[in-house]
Amino acid sequence: MKYFTLLSLLTIIINSIIAQDTIYLDANYDKIDDKKNAIYYQVLKYEDANTMRASRSIYFMSGQLKMLKNYSNLKNQLLDGKYELYFDNGNINENIDYINGMIDGQLLTYWPNGIAKRIDKYKEGKLVEGKCFSRTGKDTTYFEYEIIPQFPGGEGKSMNFLYRNMMYPAEARHNDIQGRVIIGFLVNEDGSISDIKIVRGVHKSLDDESLRVIKLMPNWTPAQHDGEKIKARYTIPITYKLE
Repeated sequence: MKYFTLLSLLTIIINSIIAQDTIYLDANYDKIDDKKNAIYYQVLKYEDANTMRASRSIYFMSGQLKMLKNYSNLKNQLLDGKYELYFDNGNINENIDYINGMIDGQLLTYWPNGIAKRIDKYKEGKLVEGKCFSRTGKDTTYFEYEIIPQFPGGEGKSMNFLYRNMMYPAEARHNDIQGRVIIGFLVNEDGSISDIKIVRGVHKSLDDESLRVIKLMPNWTPAQHDGEKIKARYTIPITYKLE
């Protein structure tokens, strides 16, 4: 009996080790190998060794919780359960209910002083009702939780800009090369564009032309998260077709 109990205990310990991973992160939550330069550390915990249901906790190096995410399927990044985000001072920043990858329930955000900033109610990913508040707790004009970056005038204007400035490369035209280039870039807080990359290329001549045209773009309206301007990555497809 003692042997069986000891064996069971060892099995539990081994399973716990298998089910939990710890990695170190920089200020952008990117993985780094040097613990001394880490800003955060992440603990990834599986319900058991054979399931994709898991939780991801990110801590300051002091051990204070920064972020908590629960997943029904970690591989597909399908959020399910509580999502929590904390300020550096330890106060809650965001508290959101997810079911099967969609916001379902409450979406609550707070100012650093602990006063409610937003009280939204969602059903299956759709906003049902919501209120926003000032730093002093007074009602204020409602603003969306997330706003994606936008080209001046909207998506239609961005397509017009691209096709007005595009030149079909002679090499590609001569060799009957066609296709769709997917290009990605970062829209910064001031609306400027940086870190332009080919996400999916077709041919060097078409890829290079896509990069050239994107670099000509004016500043965008930056993305916003809970009323704050943020950096956001954006992708645009550029189609080259010979008539």
